[in-house]
Amino acid sequence: MDEEEAGHPWSLLYADFLKRVCSEYGFKVIETEITDPWGRKVRVNYLKSIDGQTPSVHLPNLEPDTRLDAATTGSLCRRAGIPPEDFGLDPEEPSSEADWDLD
Repeated sequence: MDEEEAGHPWSLLYADFLKRVCSEYGFKVIETEITDPWGRKVRVNYLKSIDGQTPSVHLPNLEPDTRLDAATTGSLCRRAGIPPEDFGLDPEEPSSEADWDLD
């Protein structure tokens, strides 16, 4: 069985990640629309800490059913101050490109 079929703790849908972050870590997803310098409307989403203690975290514009990889999940966790270990990841980000296990 390949990794995708076997499933890993960090292999989850973007919507499920956001739901868990909101329910377990006290964040709220804020969706807003801004106008860029060329007059185009741009959707911007970010995580806001309910207690106001953690800085807001910009979220990527992904579809809710996008499957997150370990690197994206770890990056979002670290920026939000959430232990990556809570999602089955190593506590430290790989220090070099050679350390990333992409196979």
